[in-house]
Amino acid sequence: MTDVQGLLSLFEACHLRHHGDNILGDALTFTTTHLESIDKTNVNPNLVKQVSHALYQLIHKGMPRIEARRYIPLYQEEPSHNKVLLSLAKLDFNLMQEPHWKELSKLTRWDFDAKDGFPEYMQAYERIREIVLRRSKWFHENHVPTMEEYTPIAVASIGQEFSVVMSFMAMGDVVTRDTFDWLFANDNKMVRASGVACRLMDDIAGYKFEQERGHVASAVECFMKQYGVTEEEAKEELRRQVLDAWKDINEELSHPTAVPRQVLARVLNLTRATHAVYIDEKDHYTHAETLLKECVTSVLVDPLPM
Repeated sequence: MTDVQGLLSLFEACHLRHHGDNILGDALTFTTTHLESIDKTNVNPNLVKQVSHALYQLIHKGMPRIEARRYIPLYQEEPSHNKVLLSLAKLDFNLMQEPHWKELSKLTRWDFDAKDGFPEYMQAYERIREIVLRRSKWFHENHVPTMEEYTPIAVASIGQEFSVVMSFMAMGDVVTRDTFDWLFANDNKMVRASGVACRLMDDIAGYKFEQERGHVASAVECFMKQYGVTEEEAKEELRRQVLDAWKDINEELSHPTAVPRQVLARVLNLTRATHAVYIDEKDHYTHAETLLKECVTSVLVDPLPM
């Protein structure tokens, strides 16, 4: 195969697949195999960088500003790049850093006591209390729950719904009472899939470290005990469940819902953020001094040279 750019584009597109998309599943296997085995000596070095990064971090699962920061210098290396477009992209990126600073400063002085003034539908404290008590009981009794016991409590404890609510701040009239009804609906497939993906990515990446700290059992331990499998076999099944959750998210993004697409984008981007934090199955949240620090610095601190 010589059309590396075509393979790369197809590889990225395959990750938008839904349940039952067997053709795209086969295409993913095909493109992954060929991209991993390309002859780097016969391919444009810039394209080699793009392939290497895509195999590590997909566009669809990446945070847009981080991926823009990474891609703009690569685009600049292309001999055929559009100089005007490049300048506008850099200018947009640099100008957006200031409002991001302001948003971050507002989020860090936020007064938690102000919660009492929230509408009832924005307050989920009893649910949080129940989750904490249940997990605390498991810990003190040294109980390893079944996956059926663990999943609903663990998914809720990741705080996805609360994070989505926080992300609605400053969205103005886009967010209505109907938005919150959609968010907290029992059959909300997208939010549940996002919670499952985030919870399992966290568990796969951090389960060893949490074992050492004496935390409650993770999905890895629960699955190993319930099904009598090895650690790697448990992780492989949980990885499959993460992929299935992404397919659910893709399906919800592809057809109309009761809320605007801007709202769906909040759920998608929170899932992307978790993917970035636990990429390559390492806990970059707990150990934030390396990759996570680099990401924050590149997006919020260092401007692109004009």
